[in-house]
Amino acid sequence: MNKNEEMTLLKNVINEFGANNQIIKSIEELSELTTALARYFVKNEEDINNIHEEIADVQIMIDQLNMIFDSEIINHYRTMKLNRLIEEMLNDDEKL
Repeated sequence: MNKNEEMTLLKNVINEFGANNQIIKSIEELSELTTALARYFVKNEEDINNIHEEIADVQIMIDQLNMIFDSEIINHYRTMKLNRLIEEMLNDDEKL
């Protein structure tokens, strides 16, 4: 499936199930990823396949959230945060 087909599918999903339901679904998927990661560290359960699956689910939901909310504003904040990371790395290198 190419990117255009993915985006069309996700728009159809939002239209079919509604934005609010997809936001709730995002919360559920984020929770499942959180649980999988916690198990990885806390319980030393190495179910990497489950982590991969949950990341894929979250990425799909993030794509939908970008459609539901203003992706331009999201991208603006993303750029700001990436620039902040660059600054933090530069400041950390200066400490060495």
